[in-house]
This record gives sequence, C-alpha cells and structure tokens, in this order.
Amino acid sequence: MAKLRLVLACTIFILLSNPITLSLGKNSAKNGFLLHEERWVKMFTKWYMGNYPFYEYVGNFSLCESVQQTKDGGYLVLVESYKAGGDLTGILLYKLDKYGKKEWVKRINALPNLKPWDEYLWIWHIEKTMDDCYIIAGAARVYSGDRKVDLWLIKVDENGNEIWNKTLGGKKKEVAHCIQSTDDGGYVAAGCTFEDSGFFTDGWIIKIDEHGEEVWNKSINVEGAVWTEFQTVCQAADESYMVGGRYFTSEDGGTWGACLYKLDKNGTEKWSRTFVKSGEYISIIGMIPDENGGCTVVGRREGVAWIEKIDSNGNTVWSRVFNRLIDPPWSAFISVRQTADGGYIALGWCNRGWLLNLLHHPMHIDFCSDTWLVKMDKEGKVEWRRVFPIVDMLSFPADIRITMDGGYIIVGSVDSYQYPGKWEGILIKTDSKGRTNFLQLKLSGLIHWLFIQLYHPSPYSSIKLCKENTSARNSTSISANFDSCIIYHPWSRFDFWI
Repeated sequence: MAKLRLVLACTIFILLSNPITLSLGKNSAKNGFLLHEERWVKMFTKWYMGNYPFYEYVGNFSLCESVQQTKDGGYLVLVESYKAGGDLTGILLYKLDKYGKKEWVKRINALPNLKPWDEYLWIWHIEKTMDDCYIIAGAARVYSGDRKVDLWLIKVDENGNEIWNKTLGGKKKEVAHCIQSTDDGGYVAAGCTFEDSGFFTDGWIIKIDEHGEEVWNKSINVEGAVWTEFQTVCQAADESYMVGGRYFTSEDGGTWGACLYKLDKNGTEKWSRTFVKSGEYISIIGMIPDENGGCTVVGRREGVAWIEKIDSNGNTVWSRVFNRLIDPPWSAFISVRQTADGGYIALGWCNRGWLLNLLHHPMHIDFCSDTWLVKMDKEGKVEWRRVFPIVDMLSFPADIRITMDGGYIIVGSVDSYQYPGKWEGILIKTDSKGRTNFLQLKLSGLIHWLFIQLYHPSPYSSIKLCKENTSARNSTSISANFDSCIIYHPWSRFDFWI
C-alpha cells in the first residue's frame, strides 16, 4: 500500500513539474506549432501494457542503437532483443510510419557460421546507401576455437529484405562502432581491433566497396597509448576520411585523451591530432564533415559537453566547452548534425544536479543521466536546450537525425537505477524546437518503472554497477574486464563514471 501511495504521489508530482504538451493531431495548430511537425514517444518494451501508441511490445528487454528516416517519411529502427539473463533473442528491424505506428518488423539473421560473442551479436549502426537501400554494421563472433570477432555487414532494401550478409576482418578481433556511406557508393567503417591479451587495442578503419568487399583497412595507435578506439568516422569534402575517438595511456596514473586523424582516399595518414590534459577525460564521440574539408566534432572534456570546429589542416576554428554554472554540471555530446541554417543540433546526456534530480528522479538524486538536446548556431552559440527526463531511469541516447518535417528523431535506451539490465529501447520525435509529447514521455517511464518495481526485486543498482566498473577500469586487472567494460554499448559510449 505504501508503494502504491508513493507511485501515485510521484505520478502527480512529475506530471506537474513540467508543462504537459499533448500530441499534435492532424488538424491541430495550437501554441504556434506547425501542422506538419509530429511529436511522439515510443518505447520498445518487454511488458505488455495494453494498446497504447507510446509502447511497442517486444516481449524481451531491448536496446535501440540507430534510426534512419525512409523516403515515405517513416523510420527504420534497429532493435536488439534480450532475455532477462542477457541472452540475445533477435536483431529486429522495425518499420514505423511517420506517427511512430508499426508497419512491419523483420528479424536479421546471422550467417550459419556466426555465433553470439559472449551471448551477443552486436549491431551498432544503420545508414542509408547511395542506391536507396540500407547498410547495417556491427560485430559478431565467428564460431571457432579462437573466439574470433569480425565486422558484420548486412545490406537490406527499403522493405527490409536482405541483399547480402557478410563478415570482414583479419586475424584479430574487429568491432565497428559506426559506418558511413561514401561518394563512390561504398562505405567506411571504424571501431577498434584487439586480441585476447586484454586491454591493448588499436583504432581500426576499413574502406568497403558497394558490394561489401574490403578495399583497404588500417590499424592506428596513438603513440604511447595502450588503448586506442575510434567512435566516429566521416568522409570529408576533399574525398579524404576523418576518424576520431579516444585513447588511454598508463603514464601518471592513467590519462584519457581524444584523437583525430585525417586519411587520404587510400588510407594514408595526412595528419593527426590529440586532445589531452592531465587530470581530464577527453573523448571525441560524434563528428560531421564541413564544406571546406574539415569537420565539427563533439564529445566530452572537463567533465562537460564539448563541441569544436576543425579546419582541413587540423587547426581549431572555434571551440566550446559548456559552463557548469549555466549548463548541467555533468554532460556529454554523443551525436551531432548540421541544420539547414548552418548551425548544429547536438544530442547527449546530462546530469543537472541534485535539486532538479529530486524533481524527476526522487529515488536517486545523486546521479541521473537524462537525454539532452542542444541547438547551436554556426559559431557554437546556444540557441535553445531541451532535457527529456524519464521517471527514475538512466537514459542512454544513441543517435539523432533531422527529419523531413523539420524536426528531429532521437533513438536510445533506458535502464533502471535499482535493477540494472532491464533495458528498453526508446524513440523520441520532436518538432523543430526540440519539443516532444511530454505526457507520453512521463507515462511511458512511470509505467515501466512501476512494472520493474513490482516484478523484479534486486539488491543491486546501476549506480553500484558504474562504481564497480570504475574500479575495474582503473585497476591493474582491467584487462580481465575488457569485454564487459569497453565493448558493451550503453556503458562504453558515455563513460560518465570516469
């Protein structure tokens, strides 16, 4: 009875703590919103909660990694489905219409020689190709005695039908974190390559032709680093390739820095640059090219979100590190897109401090990870910000796309603070000002939290898990925890416990 009263009180309090914005109907024009700008939320959930537009029943726990808008205005969404014990049950490709309603779902099948790597077949990214199809990239363990891991590529048509399905890689393990289409109809992917020796890794970039065959691949390691990992890649305007990520050196107790490389079309290094400062954690997580052969990168430094514009020679044009006193005291950007006005829309996570955490996460005010959306002009000056708190849940945004109606589609996952591993994928559709259906957002999170509280008691918490991973990553036994700490997507992309 006490828990029921708490849930009821939290429901009223949370709904009143934000302005409730109802979903736009087809004939609505209130509050100055454009008629064509859709706003909705959809959660891919294990729980059957009735026929609500903001739930998509998957039947298992799930992760949403990537989304692409289709030419009819709908969306293709990658969803990884898991059992409670962590076993993979399927990699699903959902087709949604522009209102978020399911049109069809298809399972992506692995090749006969592919088996889950530590129970996972990793899928990271979906990208539209030059011929109006879609390329999906990830990693899989090829069934063999040495537990080999390769880059896994699947090409599908607009209806989700498989065109080809193959793996690429060498003698080591290769994992792709991102893939992009290139002007020649092929692709470029980036990630890391490593052996079973543990923590020692190299950054890895591979060029692929339109048929999925390797053109060239290159391993890169920052000098003096024991671990280099690429998290983002793009093709520059001069047909070269820009690749960025992070690295770790063991000197002075351990230093985390960001790295950026520019390669010519044959994979030969043109220049490289590192971003490092003693006592700081710095990482490049997202990147987009500009029209002059340079790029704009986003990530984290000084404990907060960071964006920097780089010219074609690797020099800084401008840089912005967000102010802890004005913006959230802990934050990061993980994805960025260029808007029609020449500015930027950046997606990330933030922790807004204990007072605001108390309003939206009353059971866990010490640390909260909320999805954060920031619109900036072409010089990096903030025009507006939006935060999407989900009731007492950790939020892990993964990617953002600009939609045909001028708004944005955000994809990611949420997890329980008290009962880690109960992942649910989520999509958030906003208008051009980053406003979404907050009623759906609040209700979806609240009902999800209630189901977990009632049916999955556990003595552990996600915050405890973060602290345990922190100790593992900073200890001499870090190599023993490499697979779980580095490769597992929700933790590896954000590193908010460092």
